[in-house]
Amino acid sequence: MNQNKIALIIGASSESIIAIKHAKALGLKVIAFDANPKAPGLKEADISYNIDIINPSNIIQTLSKENITLDIILPVPIGRYLITIGALNDYYNLNGFSYKMADICTDKLKFASALADNGGGLGSLRDIKFDIFDPNLNHNKLKFPLIIKPRFGSGSKDTMVISNLDELKNIAKNIKFTKMDFLIEEFIDGLEYGIDAVIINGEFHHILSRQKLLTTLPYRQAIGYISIDEIPSISSYIQNIITKLNIDNCLLHADIITKDNRAFIIELSTRPSGHYLSKFIEITTGINPTKEWINKSLNLPYNFKPKFRKNTIMRYFDFEGDWIAADFDLLKDSLGIIDYRCEINSTLPKVIDSSTIMDRGYAIIEANSKEECINNAHKLISNFKRIKR
Repeated sequence: MNQNKIALIIGASSESIIAIKHAKALGLKVIAFDANPKAPGLKEADISYNIDIINPSNIIQTLSKENITLDIILPVPIGRYLITIGALNDYYNLNGFSYKMADICTDKLKFASALADNGGGLGSLRDIKFDIFDPNLNHNKLKFPLIIKPRFGSGSKDTMVISNLDELKNIAKNIKFTKMDFLIEEFIDGLEYGIDAVIINGEFHHILSRQKLLTTLPYRQAIGYISIDEIPSISSYIQNIITKLNIDNCLLHADIITKDNRAFIIELSTRPSGHYLSKFIEITTGINPTKEWINKSLNLPYNFKPKFRKNTIMRYFDFEGDWIAADFDLLKDSLGIIDYRCEINSTLPKVIDSSTIMDRGYAIIEANSKEECINNAHKLISNFKRIKR
């Protein structure tokens, strides 16, 4: 029934393959665009173009030359280039988020500014609200610890916690922080969560909440996620944010921090979660948000309501140096390892952001309780062996 329908992929990373395969299984022809000629999704698509995806007009011109009319843009976990998907949704009048929604969610300064002036407690807890980092700023106005992060981007790249004035002065010497837009604000030391959801007709529908395991300071990269029950106050808080910002018709990934029984938004994206979390979500809830969104967009039966909520943990491998992997076949039954991917085959750098951890692999473990999940993950990690040089 879908043989003549066209699906578009913007950003053909390995994490686009889930969407590509599901679309092709439904009979859609998939067209992929990516600036990287080695992007794995380009090989999986029916038609591929090696084109920079930052400019939607290039994509529109390419499709027009081939007389191609789109039916759906497949959901993929990308960063700032969500604005390209939004622009194409607008141009082709497709179901999904708009350019305006994508722009405000991928520009941290616009996002924080939109929430800070509402007076309803949706903005930042911090004394210093988001502002452009100026190496010459008045140090008397600062309250440590601070966090510095790029205005655009995701995956904790170039995000650091600064504990004192000396550290700030050292950061200011780095030419990178003077040539690019960086933001600075007061740091909150609280529990962090990842939230997976869908927004339909302006309503927030919770799929999964994940408590984060993080690197030690000064970095804030997630090295693991533990499934937890929905926290109603967080869901209500996110509903207020999407209502305020008119976020609608999209899958949603949000990062939240809680302190003193209050929730504060870190980041919100109009996309599915990345870093292989789609598999974790499906194992934990029985729902694959990407597949369900494609079904919904094609007017096929869909369901975003979790079928169950298992006690699971997803643990990445945050080693530094040279390591020999654990014997997963030997351990999987005793530790409840449901799924894993391990590609540790070289000297590993220190984990500071997603680019330094995500290609190593992960293990998804199911157990009878949150505590048992954590203990089993520790046991797995302890079975990796360090090579002494």
